Amino acid sequence: MFILSLMRQSLRFCFLSLALLTYSVSCFAQQHAVILQYHHVAENTPPVTSISPTGFSQHMQYLADEGYQVLALPDIVQRIKSNQALPEKAVAITFDDGYANLMEHAIPELIQRGWPYTIFINPGLVGKTIYMDWPQIKNVAKQGATIANHGWQHDYWVRPEQGMSQQAWRDKVEQQILTAEQEIAKQTGQRHKMVAYPYGEYDLSLANWLEEQGFIAFGQHSGPMSRYSHWQSLPRFPANGIYANLNTLKTKLASLPFPVKATRYIEPVVKQPFKPVLDIEFEQVQDFSLQQINCFVAGQDKPKVTIVNTKHIQVQASQSLTEGRHRYNCTAPSRAKPGQYYWFSQPWLRVP
Repeated sequence: MFILSLMRQSLRFCFLSLALLTYSVSCFAQQHAVILQYHHVAENTPPVTSISPTGFSQHMQYLADEGYQVLALPDIVQRIKSNQALPEKAVAITFDDGYANLMEHAIPELIQRGWPYTIFINPGLVGKTIYMDWPQIKNVAKQGATIANHGWQHDYWVRPEQGMSQQAWRDKVEQQILTAEQEIAKQTGQRHKMVAYPYGEYDLSLANWLEEQGFIAFGQHSGPMSRYSHWQSLPRFPANGIYANLNTLKTKLASLPFPVKATRYIEPVVKQPFKPVLDIEFEQVQDFSLQQINCFVAGQDKPKVTIVNTKHIQVQASQSLTEGRHRYNCTAPSRAKPGQYYWFSQPWLRVP
């Protein structure tokens, strides 16, 4: 009887182990994608928003060599929304602003590789000096490019123009977003209701309005996109300027989404004392350790990370945030996938 009981316990343990293994694998079952963000692909443009044609080609060749599958951004959105599987190495390529220099190097290379891409444009700037014109945009749209909304012009959506009240400015921004969507549909036949925040800046009321209007929105904070992401604060990895380094990009391309609870908005506009406390609650903590979570704030010492309980941490900057844009970036190594890191980023904005 003892031996029979022991065999039953062993069998139950095997089934439990198999179930846990299946669960663990399902956690990684292609439910996330990395979205890359570019601006200029040129040599003689502002360094902070540029990558050289050679650098861009190196990025693309790395994706090809390592077996990354480049998907259209609307496809990734649809799959995550409907809980459909994604390829293990899913990635999307996006460009903000629609600069004309994309026609010289980036777009020809992507067409040659047969890879889809998205351009977030400002219809009010189309055809002006350094921007693509409508014939070019229509042509790439016919070839499969996704054309999406970056606002009518490249304004600061949270910071009113001089002489305008906050409400008057918000009304203008909202109308321009709708007008831009209509113009893109008129010119290209595409209406994706995808917005990229200019400069990555937004506040809670704007995010709520976009949700009410049926838009999803992408920022400029880092991390992989997954079901844990908020649909009006979707992450992208900037891949130009100081972020064009291929060695660091390799780690970002392999990043995993922290299983955070996305049940509430976080107001990114900070108030005094300008040291916001970020609460991160996790649905489960199986593949990483809270003790191994590292958080960073650019230009500061490491922020304070407090473990509240087994599924909850708090992060606070060591110093007050200065005026402008900031991020809390948090990572932790995966136990099951050595060399890969969980990643979460929260944008902040301190306005004058």
